[in-house]
Amino acid sequence: MNVARLTVHRARHPSRNPRWQQRRFYLHVHPRVTHYEIEDDPNVAIRKFTPCGRYIVTFSRSPGHFVDVYRLRSGFRQTEEFSQSLWKHFFALHFSCQVCRGPRIALNKDFCLFTADARYLLVASTEPTSQPPADDDPEMVHTIRNIEDITIYVIDMETGEVCCSHKFEADSISLAHNAGFCLRGSMLAVFSSYRQTIHLFRIRETGDLLRLQTIGATCYPDDAMYLSQTRPAGPAQRVPAAALAPPTSLAAILERPAPVPEIHAEATDNSIPGIKHRLLAFLWRRAQSATTNRKAQLRYFHNHFDEYRALCIWKMQLLDDHHLLLKYGSVKYVESRSSDSMGILAFFAVYNFITTEVVNVYENNSEALLRAYEDYAEFFFEDRVIGTAEAGHSVLAPYQISLPSNSFCARDAFRKQLYAARTARNGGPDQSIRRSLSELPVAPQNYRESPYFDLELFSYDEKHISHAERLKHCSDFPVKFYSRASGRVVFRVPTGTKSHSRGPKRLASFLFHPWLPFVITIQHVIHPQQHHSSHTNIHVWA
Repeated sequence: MNVARLTVHRARHPSRNPRWQQRRFYLHVHPRVTHYEIEDDPNVAIRKFTPCGRYIVTFSRSPGHFVDVYRLRSGFRQTEEFSQSLWKHFFALHFSCQVCRGPRIALNKDFCLFTADARYLLVASTEPTSQPPADDDPEMVHTIRNIEDITIYVIDMETGEVCCSHKFEADSISLAHNAGFCLRGSMLAVFSSYRQTIHLFRIRETGDLLRLQTIGATCYPDDAMYLSQTRPAGPAQRVPAAALAPPTSLAAILERPAPVPEIHAEATDNSIPGIKHRLLAFLWRRAQSATTNRKAQLRYFHNHFDEYRALCIWKMQLLDDHHLLLKYGSVKYVESRSSDSMGILAFFAVYNFITTEVVNVYENNSEALLRAYEDYAEFFFEDRVIGTAEAGHSVLAPYQISLPSNSFCARDAFRKQLYAARTARNGGPDQSIRRSLSELPVAPQNYRESPYFDLELFSYDEKHISHAERLKHCSDFPVKFYSRASGRVVFRVPTGTKSHSRGPKRLASFLFHPWLPFVITIQHVIHPQQHHSSHTNIHVWA
């Protein structure tokens, strides 16, 4: 195979290359050289590549709360000074931005989001709250104890300036793996698990955050004003006790005015908030309009009304510019991992926040939702747009994540996992479906888009590496990528050092470039009762 001819044709005619030809290109161009233990890298925590592939985002380990963005050098070659300045050979500092200041503020290194055109970067910081959380809202999840002030920042990737920031005071928002955020295009959704509220923002072209709507206790922007006008301002005046004393004569009975009954204001508000009311109303209407066993379904709804009333939102995802996917469950598992609540009954609600209507509700053992996810899995993952400043336009990313809906190999693996969960000792049909749907709602930017994760081209051991941005247990041997067609090993990615020494627990993270044969592996060594150490390797084509 003439790799040079494929490279020249791909560079000259990027729009004429069919998908199969791009796949064939990466069968022959892959990482071949590994540079172990980079010692001259700056004091930063490497996070991820930008969707356009031009930059890599890092967080400074110094106490200054800096975000350092490096530009990937083009045309790097093997030189005599290659081993002396390995990091600088591949990367050049694009900008260094001090996001926040203060001894109590901590810059979160897990949260990192990009807009669709890779123009803006979103990061977040946390600090202990200065005010106690309010307990006036009955929908608050009081079992959550980690209450803090969270601030999100929008950074311009061209200038390195902080364009905008927004602070959530005395709140709890999951920042790990971007679980409490969903960015689709220019629309940002932020979910507060403590207040059970979803905040919708629009990122303008200038980088400013425009608040669109707050969904939770209210559904429309003017609901709060309407409720304040309809609810009584306070309790009625009390009737004096002397007016209710027993009369002493007939004249006193005739002269005494008729007493006004005392109205006591309720201590707590038992009204059902907006989005919870929409959910309960949909469940009742579905039971009311059932064609078969209508009375039994209505009886089931009324018998379990208290359980439905106590449901709270676990996770959320923006499906498009009009719909949200909400996962409801018990308040006991609102902060638990997906694996801990896998066997618990939960509900998925599709909510239209424009019309404030619940489109449908599925249980987490629904076969209809399982078929929809298997046939239309791409709908849950947003399309990436790669901005090319040199060309002056944007193009869709040609390398999609291998999903059951677009890859035969991914669908086959999905069904094998479904069958294994069904035939397990404590499994069954319901448990297998719940395990398969436990990934919903998904965070699309937590999945790597790289041609080397294309299951139609390569196969690999998902116990050691996967397209999800999660730490994996480090193996003593390199991770092997096999050709799907021939079954032979195409290339290897070592994760540790050259010595392969055994010792304490080790975890590995992988950073794949969106399309170049360029991989960064970071091995995290967890020493008992000591500081953790890490080893960084760079894998390139030549």
